[in-house]
This record gives sequence, structure tokens and C-alpha cells, in this order.
Amino acid sequence: LKEYRFYDALIDGARAFRLDSNNLKVRMLYAEALNNKENRSVEEVANAQRHFTYIVVNEPKNTDALVSLASTYRYLQDSENAFKYVNQALQIDVKKREAYALKGSLYMDLKNYDLAKSSYITATQQDPEFYEAWLHLAILYHKENNPICLEYYQTAYELQPKDGELLYSW
Repeated sequence: LKEYRFYDALIDGARAFRLDSNNLKVRMLYAEALNNKENRSVEEVANAQRHFTYIVVNEPKNTDALVSLASTYRYLQDSENAFKYVNQALQIDVKKREAYALKGSLYMDLKNYDLAKSSYITATQQDPEFYEAWLHLAILYHKENNPICLEYYQTAYELQPKDGELLYSW
């Protein structure tokens, strides 16, 4: 998963889940692989959502599961529940960078660009090396023709100089 090899993670996660469906770490791996798979279907996201819900019921303070559960609701275009679970994760861990980034994406979906920027900025404050948040900020400011976007692009470039999306946007 950390190397973005979701297909391989899905195969390993499915096999591990069949071997020990009671292991919450295995269930989390399987659900994350399903939820991050390229060209995932609504059924796969709903299946991942079911697994994340199971994990949250058994580990209510598992912020990774809460943020992942929120992301499934975002995919299914249920922003109310997405915000509910992402905010629940932030109540447990106010420094959860992924939660702020997801909030930024939710605000982008709602076309509330000011709150999106605020969320991404908070994500970078929690982790100054959080590449994705810097890139989102650069793109947001770029769309506004705000020259500060160049600083955000520069920071993103320093973190991942070979990323094609960054190079194209910059």
C-alpha cells in the first residue's frame, strides 16, 4: 500500500482475509486495497466501507479506519457522513494530516475553495513533507492565478521532483 501497488495489496489482503477474517489488521489491509484500487467499482467501495465500519465498531479510536471510512462515503457522494467520520478522527487525533487532506477534498467537492485551502494548509502544518497537500494548494492557487502557487509548486517539487502531475501543472 505504501508503494501504491494496490493490485498486489489486494491479492495479498484478500488471501490474508480468507485465512484470518477476525484479524482487524488484515481486514484493514484488505479494505484499504479495495478502497484505493484503480477503477474500483461502487460495489468494491461498499465492501470496503463494510470492513471499515466493522473495524470502527471494534476499535472506535482507530483514526486510520475512521478516515478510510470517511473516504468511502466521499466516493459514494455522501459528504454528510464523510464529514462525520473525518471529524470523529480529528476529535481523537487533532494532528491527523490525512483527515485534514480529506476535508480539503470534501470542501473541493462542495466548491468551497477557501475551506479547502485552509484544510490543506493545516495538513502541511501537521506534516511539512506531506506532498499531496502541497500539490493541492499549488493547483488551487494556480486556478485563481495567484502567484503564490509558484511557492507551493516549488515546495511540492522539492518533495517529489519526478512526479508527472506536478511537472505538468507547474
